[in-house]
Amino acid sequence: MADPPIEALRTPKGIRTCGHHRERPALILGARYPAVALVQALAPRGVACRVCAPLPLQAAWSRYARYSRMPSCGDTDAALARLEDIVARGAGRPVIFPAGDAEARLLAKARDRLSRVADCSVSSADTVTTLLDKGLFYARAAKLGLSCPTALPLDPSSRIAPLPFPFVVKPRNYTDLLSQGSPNRARPTGFKFARIENDRGWSDFLRVQDGNLASFIAQSLVPGGTDDRYALSVFATRETGLVRAFAARVLRSWPDGYGNTILAENAVVPDALLDEVAHAVRGFALEGIAEFEYRRDAATGAFSLIEINPRVSTWTQLARLGPADPIWAAYAHACGTDVSPGVVNAEPGRLKIVRALSDLTNAWTRLPKGHPARRIGPTRWRRSVAAESTHIVETDRRDWTLALGCAGLQVVDMLRGQ
Repeated sequence: MADPPIEALRTPKGIRTCGHHRERPALILGARYPAVALVQALAPRGVACRVCAPLPLQAAWSRYARYSRMPSCGDTDAALARLEDIVARGAGRPVIFPAGDAEARLLAKARDRLSRVADCSVSSADTVTTLLDKGLFYARAAKLGLSCPTALPLDPSSRIAPLPFPFVVKPRNYTDLLSQGSPNRARPTGFKFARIENDRGWSDFLRVQDGNLASFIAQSLVPGGTDDRYALSVFATRETGLVRAFAARVLRSWPDGYGNTILAENAVVPDALLDEVAHAVRGFALEGIAEFEYRRDAATGAFSLIEINPRVSTWTQLARLGPADPIWAAYAHACGTDVSPGVVNAEPGRLKIVRALSDLTNAWTRLPKGHPARRIGPTRWRRSVAAESTHIVETDRRDWTLALGCAGLQVVDMLRGQ
């Protein structure tokens, strides 16, 4: 089946619904930027989108989606009861997508329970649990022979550095770390990624996270900058394995070097990397949409697999203009339609996607002196995001309600110093 084109939208109350697929709504669990990607990839093709989350954040501000409040995914029973109520009150059998780690875990656990009334685009509970726990993930990846860097769980009883300096320390599960907090009033968000340069840095980390070391792993450092980060968004099925793949490269992120993607472009990766992704899809029994994150060694050019996210990412919608759109493929497959295979791994830099408000805010208030994007002017900024097709997340299809909400959020974050 060839993917239908991105159509011109009418109004939120008059989204085109031609074709039998459009009779199936999409329920999106989570409301942050990855949820925006789902709305912006599905709504232009006539799919009615409903965002389900505790708070009406980014995706809920879009005029091309409806919002339903539901409890936090941490309250499993209440969240599932509310989700079932939303499904019962709606029309048609929905396709449910997770837009965050906690949402993926909830949906995976409830996949069989919800199968009576909906189709869930998510991997099994065992697969999602393994991918979200870095300790389990790296252990499984080693058995599969994947190109992951060395990673070791931290021993709470030892004060000896687990790897040669420099190395990095990450939470085993960042979502869980946020929910449980951190001792000594340390902000867990400050430890999503910590680079340990020497004995002093290691001692400081031990001091701050004393009593919480079992929540972290140590990983050998793969040297390189922000633009040495690559990602592949894929769609896979249990029967076929890898069906679609789209390669991209991160150009700017926040926090700089390892955080969320702010500017990205389509990229070319070695064929061996695509072979490894197909092997990993089978090895982890992936289903639905997933994101493979790689880092390229700036000195050797070797690629290392850093993690696999069992969900959509913000930049995934960049693929919607080509033959490898994983979001539409996941929706169509859930609707019972055969999906044609597709890979986009050519013509690098032809497509770009940018969170413009975040990018400009970072340039003028957050990036350190000496950074190439620091205090970048309007002309240079436009050139940096220019491509044959540039997708600006906040104003996609003139979604001004989303743009206004995102602008307000940027102001709040700046006032909070975040």
